[in-house]
Amino acid sequence: MSLTPKSVSTFSVIFLFYLLVSSCAKESSQPSPSSPYTQYTNKDISVSYPAHWVFRYDKTPGLYSNREILVNISELGTFTIHLHLTDNPHLLDALNLHDYTERAIHGLGLIDSPLIIKLEQKPIKIHNYKGYRVSWTDTFMGEDNYELTILEYTANKNKVFVVFNAGNSTIAEVNENIENIVSRLSINS
Repeated sequence: MSLTPKSVSTFSVIFLFYLLVSSCAKESSQPSPSSPYTQYTNKDISVSYPAHWVFRYDKTPGLYSNREILVNISELGTFTIHLHLTDNPHLLDALNLHDYTERAIHGLGLIDSPLIIKLEQKPIKIHNYKGYRVSWTDTFMGEDNYELTILEYTANKNKVFVVFNAGNSTIAEVNENIENIVSRLSINS
């Protein structure tokens, strides 16, 4: 078998992808939940999160909502606030936690993938907010565990979804901080 330029190029792309994924999967340990928090406030929203997490953006409109605030937990983890603004109560009722979670699961490609195992979804309640915690194992490069936590509440007739997406090394950190973050979240729009 001879190597053609196309096969060498394909192999190079696959190898670079492997290096990227494997380097991101081995995240460094993070500070404990007792580490200091930082606060972000803008346009009637105030949120506190661990100081070593990195604020990325606050944009209107967001990709999936009227407003979106994104904070990186790590290379593989995010914390996002999706604010849906509407004066139409029927549109607000159409945005429900179950459907929102199902769209997230499908959007991540977790259904019907032979690489995804142990996919579980269970209802949760954190600081009086209802939600779902979705967990799964990705077997693409070993067995990497992930958790997606989606919480919903209504603030001044606006629907808000708070989403935490965590990988292997940040699942425990998110779970240790999630109640503090949600309890300090203030939305006055």
